[in-house]
Amino acid sequence: MGCCGSKPSVETLVKDAQKSLSEFAAAQEAANFEEANRALERAVSQYGEAFVKARDEHHASYIGISINYASTLDTYTSTTGKTAEHTAIVVLSGVRNEFKDQAKKPILYPTLLNTLATAHLNQYHEPGNAVNKNQVLKLAGTFFDEVRTVIPDAVSNSQYSRSLIGSATVLCLECERPGEEKAPQHSKKSSDAIELLGQVHVEYREQYPFEYYRQLATAHDMRFRQTRTTIDESRTMSDSSLEDLAKAIEYNTTILASASNAGDKAACLIDLGNQEFEKLVRTQTPNESNLREVEKHMTEAEDLLQQLDSDPTNLRSLCDTLKANITNYRNRRPTLDYGRTMPARRQSTTTSVTSTPRPVGKGPQTILEGEAEVAEPGTI
Repeated sequence: MGCCGSKPSVETLVKDAQKSLSEFAAAQEAANFEEANRALERAVSQYGEAFVKARDEHHASYIGISINYASTLDTYTSTTGKTAEHTAIVVLSGVRNEFKDQAKKPILYPTLLNTLATAHLNQYHEPGNAVNKNQVLKLAGTFFDEVRTVIPDAVSNSQYSRSLIGSATVLCLECERPGEEKAPQHSKKSSDAIELLGQVHVEYREQYPFEYYRQLATAHDMRFRQTRTTIDESRTMSDSSLEDLAKAIEYNTTILASASNAGDKAACLIDLGNQEFEKLVRTQTPNESNLREVEKHMTEAEDLLQQLDSDPTNLRSLCDTLKANITNYRNRRPTLDYGRTMPARRQSTTTSVTSTPRPVGKGPQTILEGEAEVAEPGTI
């Protein structure tokens, strides 16, 4: 706080907000959740004040602050279950409207779009939210796609790659809508998602392997489930279906060790259990030994889920479904529940890049680091 009762500057407010976010992270790490919530509330207030001041002063860091404010708001909602005075979507939509018609966009405009799209994905996944899910998903796809219309250099720009992962996520989510998993109009969308992911720059894949390969595994698993037959129809699958299943297993196995938290690792394990079980019942005759191997994934996932305060993406239910499938098969009653509408959802809402990068499952947030907050006045 300045002298003589003067109000703090934008830079001071941003610095205070970043300090509060560091305190939030430390309190969470120490499982001091009351203090974590207090620190997060301080960050929301400080970023909110910085956002308003930066807007009114036409500050050079206005867009960067709006992105961080929105990401903090999303973290607040997902962590506390409460809604702040503003929402990430309201904040970012307002800022986008200020710049969308400019011939030359601010250099952080693609990051703004990716963060806005990720906020829509977060809203899509909020349990009990009464919003029109189809409309929210459509808007997320629109903003991810818009990124690639304003970035001139697709090869080296990380936001371009992040938008590709986001668009692929939206395509897979469109396939998972209840009752539409095998709808004819969706049969091509998982293939389109895989094609988009193939355009992600190699450096981005190496920098964010979990984000990239997790979504690639999801897309292959989705395409497998769109083309497979049911157990009652036949055990025979086409070579392409078997290849999709094998790739989903390979990618989930590869990234398992790099999962950054209990929720992410549990989601991978649940998918692996389901995928390896499908492979067993379709290509082999399961016995007690190989069924127990599948159960190991489920058991480890259950142990990890005990570490979570909440289960917003319903991972425990997916564990129960896998358990029931194994029990049914042991009893030689192959009436399996394939009602799971999507590969297991990751739990995290933050990553170092972005959801988003990006966006996988409940899409990650963007917290811009260091000087990116108060610089980037250029245009693209």
